[in-house]
Amino acid sequence: MIELPVLKRGLEILQHATRNRKEELQTRIQQKKPITEEEEIWLDGKGNNVDGEALIGLLESARDYATTFTALDESQQAVAQRLRDAGTVKPPGNKCKHM
Repeated sequence: MIELPVLKRGLEILQHATRNRKEELQTRIQQKKPITEEEEIWLDGKGNNVDGEALIGLLESARDYATTFTALDESQQAVAQRLRDAGTVKPPGNKCKHM
């Protein structure tokens, strides 16, 4: 089972990582400017965090987190895994070189 704070952190990281590109593409769409098929696929896939937001909402509102988490369907489990992967990646830090 993946802890809720890890999932929430993963969602925040994904939202932050996609924000600028998503806003740019949505602005072009609103201005009736074309986007490529690749950009459209990205918006519907990696650029779309709705499933992650829905999963976090479901788990936050659950009376029993563990039971709800174990009852997730296959697609929800895939979303949880994607959020976990994003939430557990360690950002590059300042590495001190010892002399």
